[in-house]
Amino acid sequence: MHRRTGLVGQEPRRSRLSVPTFHAGESEAWYAQAVTLDRTARLSLDSFSVRMASGFETSPLTFALFPGESLALVGPVSCGKSLVFEALAGIVRPEMRTLGMRMGRAELVPQDARLAALPTDNVWSILGLKRRSLMRRRIFGHRLTQSEDEARAEELLARLGLKFSKIFDRPVAGLSHGECKRVLCVAALLKRPETLLIDGWEEYADPGLRKPLLHILDEERARGLCLVLSARHAPLLDVSTQRTFLLSGKSAESELALPLLGMTLSSLDRQDLLRVKGLVIEKRSQKWWGLSHHARLVDRVSFTIKRGECLCILGPSGCGKTNLLHGISGLVGPSAGHVKLAEHDVTSPRGRRARKLRRQVQLVFQEASAALDPQRSVRGHLQEAARVSQKKQLDAKTCLTRVGLPEFLLDAPADQLSTGESQRLDLSRSLAVRPQVVLWDAPECGAADTDGGVLSALLRQEKAAGLAFVVATQSAEVATALADRVAFMYAGRVIETGLSHEVLEMPSHPATHAYLAGDVLGAPDPWTLGVGCPYVAQCPRQQPVCKEETPPLFHITRLTQSGRGISLNHQAACFFPLGAQIVAPGSTPPSVGPGV
Repeated sequence: MHRRTGLVGQEPRRSRLSVPTFHAGESEAWYAQAVTLDRTARLSLDSFSVRMASGFETSPLTFALFPGESLALVGPVSCGKSLVFEALAGIVRPEMRTLGMRMGRAELVPQDARLAALPTDNVWSILGLKRRSLMRRRIFGHRLTQSEDEARAEELLARLGLKFSKIFDRPVAGLSHGECKRVLCVAALLKRPETLLIDGWEEYADPGLRKPLLHILDEERARGLCLVLSARHAPLLDVSTQRTFLLSGKSAESELALPLLGMTLSSLDRQDLLRVKGLVIEKRSQKWWGLSHHARLVDRVSFTIKRGECLCILGPSGCGKTNLLHGISGLVGPSAGHVKLAEHDVTSPRGRRARKLRRQVQLVFQEASAALDPQRSVRGHLQEAARVSQKKQLDAKTCLTRVGLPEFLLDAPADQLSTGESQRLDLSRSLAVRPQVVLWDAPECGAADTDGGVLSALLRQEKAAGLAFVVATQSAEVATALADRVAFMYAGRVIETGLSHEVLEMPSHPATHAYLAGDVLGAPDPWTLGVGCPYVAQCPRQQPVCKEETPPLFHITRLTQSGRGISLNHQAACFFPLGAQIVAPGSTPPSVGPGV
């Protein structure tokens, strides 16, 4: 772990309220039987619980974990999963008490990356490698031998789709959320722990990341590694866990009656609400010899959204989804293109008019804890939203329960919230402003439910009131549950778009088909990306024209078994789509529902 988290694997550091003891009591016979087996128990819990100063206490856990075994802790938001993992890793907060724990060396891959790394930390420092050795190897090439850790880090990162020579000197702020999670996993494995704790398994929703990571974890378990995962829903755990423990928490998921606010969709104007036209976001770099070049993080993206619609931007980690949302919200200035809300351009105005327009477009951050004041209470954040929206009164309790958070969190400071609780709070204060468009980055990080839970009900009611959503996610399950339309993004470009069931069930672009099938999509280097299809190097249907020309978004017709074409509201940037044929760009596109 990073220096901010203390020494992982040792006893939890003692504080005024920390009591790290092991209570055998009535389970003394159970523990004696566990330690006399052929293998030594790596993790032993006997009525283990974490109690906070506020009175919240996690459910007691009793089990023994032996080499090569795995275990899953499953529970809703606010049940204390992250608190349990922090206590197991030796991170004991001043207001935390732990009871009944005994374990060996452990490493935690936290759900909140800020627990393990600062934004200015470089990849080589997180991995525990020496920069001088890495720079000498970059200069002199393979004539210098690698250390064992360097070779292991390069191998693991390559299997997870990252090129070590390209990212080893990057700061954490220059990585996407998915890339940062991969680096943290490799850093934890390089320390060769006895037990690996991965908090927030839902965040590994990218099939290209989860599949190779599972292979790596299976190999490590064969060598004796104990694996403990946390998740909100048991079906998301596709790893072969021997045991699953359900944690109960003070959650209001099934007790909420959500009022419908505002007007109904039938009384709203169905004209285009948000228009994004040719949006380009570039990152410029100044080289040491004076020459500068740039990389296109978002490349000529265009789409429209009507009132009450939800568009899902689906794609692998590092494809530009977060940069696209930042460009729409005005956090990042676009190099080209424009964003219009109704008939007002939100990319060019300044001053008071710009603040008034951008108030109508709210962004829910992927790492919402970084957007919250850690010392301000939950009630204070909601009151700030009321001040921005110029509301005289705001029922903070109602705002909190609408997103499925318990009432006792109202007076808690933001730094005591888990990742899921932080993003739900960010969503609640965004909705309190009463915007017209909500940009939601990685809802799987904030416990977006796909089984008809409180957030799904909230989303449906807000859409019925005319609120539009743009959701960026790696999870096809989230896209299926929330989206009306899906736009698949790869290498900064939208390469396929259409109605959600068409794109997810009948993908036409080979990259979309490979991603939904769970294959690893190797992202091209944005600094060297030129003319041609960005997926051409991996495409099994490539032709010479794919390297010579960049395909636009073609309207396509689906081919039936009889060879007849069926017009769909579907577009794909491919000259040779799967099971379909393209319609010439100059012809009349099909008009089935709203298009992109």
